[in-house]
Amino acid sequence: MSSIAKLLEEGMETSVVCTEPAAIGLAVSAAFDALRKRIPDLHLEDVEEIKVETDRDVYKNSLGVGVAYDHELKGAKHAAALGIFCDPRESLHLFQNLTSEKASGARKLAPKAEVIPNYGWEELHIEAKVMARNHGGIAHIIGGHSNISYIAVDGEVLFRQEAKDVAVSEFKSWDDLNLFIKEIEDLPPEAERKIREAIEVNYEAFIEAERCIGERGLGALFKGLIKQDSSAQDCINRAREMLSMAVEARMAGFNIKVMTCAGSGNMGLVATLPLKAVAERFGQDGEKLVRAVGLAQLIATYVSEYSGKLSALCGCSIKAGIGLTAGVAYYLLEENSTREQKVKTIGSAINNLAANITGMICDGAGLRCVLKATTATQAAMESALFALEGVAIPAGAGIVDQNPVLTLRNIGKVSEGMVETDRMLIKEILGAPDRQSM
Repeated sequence: MSSIAKLLEEGMETSVVCTEPAAIGLAVSAAFDALRKRIPDLHLEDVEEIKVETDRDVYKNSLGVGVAYDHELKGAKHAAALGIFCDPRESLHLFQNLTSEKASGARKLAPKAEVIPNYGWEELHIEAKVMARNHGGIAHIIGGHSNISYIAVDGEVLFRQEAKDVAVSEFKSWDDLNLFIKEIEDLPPEAERKIREAIEVNYEAFIEAERCIGERGLGALFKGLIKQDSSAQDCINRAREMLSMAVEARMAGFNIKVMTCAGSGNMGLVATLPLKAVAERFGQDGEKLVRAVGLAQLIATYVSEYSGKLSALCGCSIKAGIGLTAGVAYYLLEENSTREQKVKTIGSAINNLAANITGMICDGAGLRCVLKATTATQAAMESALFALEGVAIPAGAGIVDQNPVLTLRNIGKVSEGMVETDRMLIKEILGAPDRQSM
């Protein structure tokens, strides 16, 4: 398998509920699990304190989302407390199928939990400390939501590993859209299977979300619009219906499994479900769909490497949305299109979208993600349709470059320039404590 295909695969993993609170629970679970193995007679009621420190964006995205809808558990403190009752071997699935007993225990334990942001950490980072009977367990997650990189008990290091690094420098050096297209048109079988799994898992997430939410959610509104429309708008509304159902259910805390993109569950949904809707409309749900989703995932991952896994910019729009517009343009191109035609059309779609919604902020995960994801989806699909008609935003003043890959890098520069915006959002608007270790 190529190193780039491996990088793509490692950004795709299944997750239940919003990824950030799940990662907080996983870190706490790993710390407590290590503590119990060293002190066999330790009991759940012995837990005295849970302290979790996270980078600012994990903190931001864990504050207001549902953790267990059926048990009315929500937010970072409940996620941290739930970690005590879960098995770290279940990774980002650890909140799946919670019992009433565990939920009740987490609710009682939540007042002993504290979750704070560390403004000095620029990459994804979670440190969880669990204190019980004068003993302490610590676990760190660094670089990826499920990447446990350090575990210690009472100062003794039990496990340590570096954050995952697979061909990132090679990938970030790409400056030609040809390379992206070549990669997805020559996918190794393992990567192709993973993409097919992503399409299936995320479509099942929509089906389950539709069952859970029914006529109560925003998806039902889009479903109504479909009945009124035909043509391209019909396809766009179908995509928004599917996506809004799935994202809303995740944010509410329903027990729904999704496949991530670049570590994000909502990005995984954006990169797959609208393309599934396009495939439904045109009746080609085979290899071309796999390649289109692969391109969407690859482009989104590339932007993520430049803008950061989490940032002040909305990942659904400036990462997955841009991947999606590339995937839609690729899917709708004629099979006999030349490589030159593919590069031109997909590049125009990328530039059209970048010129449109770059700047959409992330002010934390929650119901707002439904609106942002569906807005990004409509803009992404329209940008692709414009590109297929020969419409292209000209390069010049602004972030749009003649080379669309450099446009993607420019988005990363915008993200870097919004670090202070990110801090302001968390401190001033969300009211987080101003604690940092530089």
